[in-house]
Amino acid sequence: MKNAKIEETEGKQTPIMWARDHRMVFANSFAMRVSENDLQIEFATEQEINGDKVQFSQCQIQMTLKSAKVLQLSLSGLIANLEKIVGQIPISPEIKKSIAENSVQVVEKVAAKEGGKNEDITPSSS
Repeated sequence: MKNAKIEETEGKQTPIMWARDHRMVFANSFAMRVSENDLQIEFATEQEINGDKVQFSQCQIQMTLKSAKVLQLSLSGLIANLEKIVGQIPISPEIKKSIAENSVQVVEKVAAKEGGKNEDITPSSS
């Protein structure tokens, strides 16, 4: 790959190759869509404009459910280890409840294969 930037990863043999259009984005909000085969995550910034909350989509990724599970395990381990150092990162009970309720509803819809389309999980923000 011409003009690709290669970065060595700690403790691994496989280098990361950055595509020419690689960019880093900030997100404080996300929304997910899921089907029985894959997961899409849309990252956004939530901002307030004239008193209204607005989501500005920054980027979207799509991955297999297996890759999503590996990501979940990796993030869970990372956050658990960071919280040992910096203390517990607070999440409001409302956000926890909303995520739990929405996840159950989406899984039920996917299991019923309603329409065969991806099902939305309500956006979450920090």
